[in-house]
Amino acid sequence: MRGIAMYASNVDDPYVTLHVDSDEEEKEEIEVKPEDNMAVLAKIDRDNYNLEVYVYNETSNDWYCHHDYILEAPPLCLEPIQHDPGNDETGRGNLLAVGTMEPIINIWDLDIINEGNLLAVGTMEPIINIWDLDIINEVTPVVSLGAKAKSRRKKRDGREQGHSDAVLSIAWNKITPHVLASGGADKQIVLWDLDEAKAAQAIPERDGEVQALAWHPAEASFMLSGTLAGTVEVLDC
Repeated sequence: MRGIAMYASNVDDPYVTLHVDSDEEEKEEIEVKPEDNMAVLAKIDRDNYNLEVYVYNETSNDWYCHHDYILEAPPLCLEPIQHDPGNDETGRGNLLAVGTMEPIINIWDLDIINEGNLLAVGTMEPIINIWDLDIINEVTPVVSLGAKAKSRRKKRDGREQGHSDAVLSIAWNKITPHVLASGGADKQIVLWDLDEAKAAQAIPERDGEVQALAWHPAEASFMLSGTLAGTVEVLDC
């Protein structure tokens, strides 16, 4: 059409006086500021399982979902971990362990502001997945503790390593930061070495499914456990 000027970019168009840098706008949308607070929610919607990372700012009253992760199994428990096995300088990080219906523990890294934030998730699977929440749109965890039934290895005495059923509880040892404890529907308590990403010790079977775990705040080897049978024990690990 005659009389119409075409420009490859709005920057070249003299009639466009307000220029918006899409890259800068996108960067501002995902940036987490020092005054922001983060919250992680485990969500189950029928057959869809997610971890949603929210940002809350008290000053501006902002509350929104920053990003999310898709899980393979229903999440049952979450545990933040301030230890980063890959950080040779300080060894500190912010991780989150997630227990699911599978006997595996997944660990996610929540780090959005370069401090190393990880999240461990326990689900209906016997695996704990550890996720890196610093990586937006990540599809796989940083590391998985345990293994699914088909690939699970056994110890020399024939016992299986890790859990054989859903992970119901997770507790990170703040005094000994490379140690993570998990309790399962298989009535077992497993101690994990985060630096080696493997089971270090299995505490003999309890009298019921291990629903709750908590480390002593001052004594590194003492842990409190609770089972669905109604038993509460103090263990020296």
